[in-house]
Amino acid sequence: MKKPAIYLIMIISLALPLIVRASGVISFSPLKFAQTDDERLSVTVSRSATLDNREHMLSYRTLARVGDRDADGNTFGLIKNAGGEALRKGDVARISNRPDGNSAFERGGRFFLLTQFEDSPGAAYVTEFERMEDGALKTLKFTPIDFSQVNGTFINCSASRTPWDTHLASEEDYFLDAFSFDPRTEGMTARHVGHCEKDPAGRLTGAYSPPPFSPASDLSEWCGFVKGIRDDYLKAPSLFTPYNYGYNIELSIDEDGRAGIVDGTKRYAFGKYSPEMALVMPDERTVYISDDGSYSGFFMFVADRARDLSSGTLYMAKWTAERGRPGSGAISWVRLGHGRDKAIKAAIGKKPSFSDIFEIAPPGPCGNGFKMVKAGGGALCLRPRDGVSASVSDKFKGATEARLALSFLEARRYGAYLGATAEFTKTEGLAYNNDANVLYAAVSSIGGSMGDSPTDPANNMKLPENRCGAVFEGPLSGGQKDASLSPIKSGFVLSRLFPVLEGRTLKPGELYAAENACHPGVIANPDNLGYSDGVLFVGEDSSNHMNNAVWAFDTAKKTLTRVLSAPTGAEVTGSFATLDTGGSRYIFINIQHPLKDHSRNASGVKANRAYIKDADEPARRSYTGYIELPSASPTASP
Repeated sequence: MKKPAIYLIMIISLALPLIVRASGVISFSPLKFAQTDDERLSVTVSRSATLDNREHMLSYRTLARVGDRDADGNTFGLIKNAGGEALRKGDVARISNRPDGNSAFERGGRFFLLTQFEDSPGAAYVTEFERMEDGALKTLKFTPIDFSQVNGTFINCSASRTPWDTHLASEEDYFLDAFSFDPRTEGMTARHVGHCEKDPAGRLTGAYSPPPFSPASDLSEWCGFVKGIRDDYLKAPSLFTPYNYGYNIELSIDEDGRAGIVDGTKRYAFGKYSPEMALVMPDERTVYISDDGSYSGFFMFVADRARDLSSGTLYMAKWTAERGRPGSGAISWVRLGHGRDKAIKAAIGKKPSFSDIFEIAPPGPCGNGFKMVKAGGGALCLRPRDGVSASVSDKFKGATEARLALSFLEARRYGAYLGATAEFTKTEGLAYNNDANVLYAAVSSIGGSMGDSPTDPANNMKLPENRCGAVFEGPLSGGQKDASLSPIKSGFVLSRLFPVLEGRTLKPGELYAAENACHPGVIANPDNLGYSDGVLFVGEDSSNHMNNAVWAFDTAKKTLTRVLSAPTGAEVTGSFATLDTGGSRYIFINIQHPLKDHSRNASGVKANRAYIKDADEPARRSYTGYIELPSASPTASP
C-alpha cells in the first residue's frame, strides 16, 4: 500500500467510512503507537479494515484547514461578535484553533458538516462539501452561524445529532459560575469578576489583580474568557448575565445549509452546569447530559413530548457504591423539577444574582437549615430561597419562579443540596449501544472528587484512583422511580455504571514510562465516544500519552485496537459524527491544536518539550481530513 500523505495542519475532520451491515462487525489492522519523529508529528491510521472477510485499504485525504477561505471570502474558524464583525487580537483576526463537536447532514443531495468551536465567544460553522465520483470529499463553502438572538454562545464542546436530524451543541461552561459574579461574594473567592482589571471605560482587559486574601493567584486566563463573551462579543456588559450560559443549543439545517436555532432559544430546561455532551435516546424524549469539570453531576432530562426538547423534567444522578465491585455504582435519580425553556428564559431575563437563589452562611459548621454543598467549586453553607427554607428574593414574582431558578439555573448545587451526587470528575463523551441497550460514558480521570475524600459533604463515590481514566457502561430500562418514589416516565433509565475500559498508570522505570505516564497499549483519558454496529470508538484527550489516539473496542469480543494516532500535543475531538452516502459511511473526527499541549512521562517530566518548542505556527493549527473505505455493498446501513 502506498504510504498515506502526512499533513501537520488544522481540524482533522476525518472520515472513516465504515460499511457495517448486520452480517458482520468491522475490524481494523492494529496501528502501532508512534515511535519515530515522523510518526509523532503526523496523523497515522490503520493500514486496512476488514468486513465480511474482505479487506479494505485505508487512505487519508485532506478536506479543509481552519483558516481556509471559500470563494466568498468566508474564513473557517473566524470568531465574530454579535454584530457579525470579526474579532481581533491586536492586528490579527481571531481564528479559533479549537474545533470540537460535529454533525453531518444530507439535504436534497447536498452535504453539510456543522462544526462548533470551544472558544470564548463560541462559534460554529457549516461546511458544504460534495462527494466526487471516487468518493473523495471536496469543500465548497463555509458559513458562520449567528448566535446573536441568544446573546451568543460559549465554549461549544462536544455535540450529537438527534434522531430527528438536528444538532445538539453543548456549552462547556467552566468559567461563568454565577457565584463568581455576585457583588456579595467578591470577598469570598479569588475567582471573581471584581478582581479582573478594567480599562477607564469599565471594560475588562483580561488582566487580573489578586485580592489580599489570595496573593499567589493568577487568574488572567479566567478573566480573558469572561472578557471574550461579555465585552468582546456583546460589547455591552449590561447585556451579560452568567445565567445565560452553560446549556445546550439545538440547531437545524435546511436544504441550503442555513442553520437556525430551534425555537429561537437555548435548551434552558436541560439546566445550567458545564455540559460536555447531550445524547438523545431512541424514545426521542430521554436525554443524558454529561457534566465536565470537578465536583460535577450527571443529568437526565425526560421531555414531555417526543422530538420536543423545550419542556420536561430534569434529574440528577445519585451514586451508591456496589459492594464487592470496586469502581461500580448503582444509579438512582433525584428529581430537580419540571421546566419550560420560555419560563426559565424569563427568569434569566430578570438577571438574578447567586444570592437571589441561595442564602450563604458564614464559613463554619452549617446550621439553621443550611447544608454544606460542594459542587463545581469550594464547599459552601447554602439554604435555598424557595419560600420555605428562606424568603423568596424580590427578583422573582413568587415561590414557583424561585424554585424554577433553583432547579435549572443552579441545577448542580441544588441537586447536591437535595442529595444527588456532585462528585463526578470530568465526565466527557457519551454513546448509545442500540444492540445491547446500554449507555457508555467516558470519565477522563478518576480521582479527586471521585475518590475517597472524608472531608467532602457526601463522599459517596470512593472509587480507586486512576489518572488514566475509564469508560463506563450501564444498562437502560423502564419502570423505575426517582428518589421520592415517583415514576420516571421513560423506558431508557440508567440504573448502574461500571468500568468496561480502563487506562493503566505507569511507574517510573517501567517500559514506556520514559515518554508516557499511562501505558500506550490501552486508553488514556478518554473523551469522545461513538458507537457503530458493534464497535465503540474512543478518542483521547490526554497529557499522559505522547500521542493521543482513537481506539476501536469490539464490544462482543472485548478487544481493543488503535486505529488512529494524532500528532503529539493534539486532542481528538469531533464526536465521531457519521454520514452515510454512496455506499460509504464517513465518521468525522477533529484533531485539535497539534503540537500545543505538553505530554508528561511517569515522572511528571514534559516528554514532548522538544517537539513543542521546535514547531512552527502552521504545524500547530488544527486541520480537516478524512479516510475513505470503499463499500463492500451497494448501500451502507446507518
